[in-house]
Amino acid sequence: MTDSAAALAALLRESRRAVVFTGAGISTESSSLGVYPAAGFPLLAKRNGARLAIVNREETPQDRFADLVINAEIGPTMRAVIEVL
Repeated sequence: MTDSAAALAALLRESRRAVVFTGAGISTESSSLGVYPAAGFPLLAKRNGARLAIVNREETPQDRFADLVINAEIGPTMRAVIEVL
């Protein structure tokens, strides 16, 4: 198995086991939430019971499936989250 295939298999496995799946910086349909197979991971996690959080400046194609959507700059938003945790 190539490194790319192994990484894809690992992402698939972890998406199925996720409790929380966070997508960040995924603003347009040509980005990771609009291009498969990457676009399938958040929804796979959601179907398997994970909570889905999306942090992005703009709306994404998968916002309607998310439990939490934050439309803001990623860097400052994630720093604030880390400070709280």
